[in-house]
Amino acid sequence: SVVRFAPTFSQEDAIRLADELYALSGDVEQLPSERDQNFLIVGKSGKRYVLKIANAKEEFAMLDAQNKVMEHAARHEGLVPYTLESLNGNMIEKIEAANGREHFMRVLTYLDGTPMGNVKRHSPELMLDLGRKLGMLSDVLQDFDHPAFHRDFHWDLANGLDIIKTNLELIKDKELRELVISFKKNFEDTTLPLLEVLRKSVIYNDPNDYNILLGGGDD
Repeated sequence: SVVRFAPTFSQEDAIRLADELYALSGDVEQLPSERDQNFLIVGKSGKRYVLKIANAKEEFAMLDAQNKVMEHAARHEGLVPYTLESLNGNMIEKIEAANGREHFMRVLTYLDGTPMGNVKRHSPELMLDLGRKLGMLSDVLQDFDHPAFHRDFHWDLANGLDIIKTNLELIKDKELRELVISFKKNFEDTTLPLLEVLRKSVIYNDPNDYNILLGGGDD
């Protein structure tokens, strides 16, 4: 499992790395993460940053693609964070853990807000604004591309039919399996013939309740 290659840096390590590579100092708090490590840095001025140390299995190209996406989306200020340049002039730094593993590290700006999953009432106005923000992001990504996004990825919607065909028999519940089959057939009959003429672009494909912040800005 990739989780076995998660970084294990201490808060003291994070303080040292932030100072040495970014001249950032302040209070440091570790944030939740499964496969990576994230540290919140609160400077003396109150300004906050997130120091991110990637899993040892993470590829440079994918992190570079993430940085480029954020840079591209920066035309909508406050919609996504952005990556800081290190004292070495790099957007991604390579560091070594005590066990000899190498990891990539970045520092991102901090976005204020409350995770949507922690908000009990989702009003129609909130859902409308959420749809508008996701539409803005999709719109700004229409002309974006990066080689790292051209990959065989399990969660890529373009691979949906192949994933269903490969794993359909794993659905033991007959009623649920028949429902999936019906959706698959409907997609093949009505949508598949149109795919070749539809526009394709990079999208944000994981807008779940805990990947969305509410109330963090004026927009």
